Amino acid sequence: MLVDAACILWTGEGDARGSCSFYDNSALRNNIYGFGISCRAGAIVLMAVIVCLTWHMDKWPGRKHKAEVDFVYESHIRGQEDALVAKDAAL
Repeated sequence: MLVDAACILWTGEGDARGSCSFYDNSALRNNIYGFGISCRAGAIVLMAVIVCLTWHMDKWPGRKHKAEVDFVYESHIRGQEDALVAKDAAL
């Protein structure tokens, strides 16, 4: 679609459209770069939304205290077997 939009001269006769014989290089360049820029902009916006949603994850409803979440992470880093056990149960 991006490439076909930049075509100036099509081969074929009548209703049957063949392949493109001549492209408008400027339009093709703008289409390709515009698509790339819009994909990158969409990725940046999506990343910003994800960061905003997870910035205060410890304050989400149903989450336990931050200390308990930190304990699970720290015990996992240290390679302890009881990494997924609650803080009180590991004592």
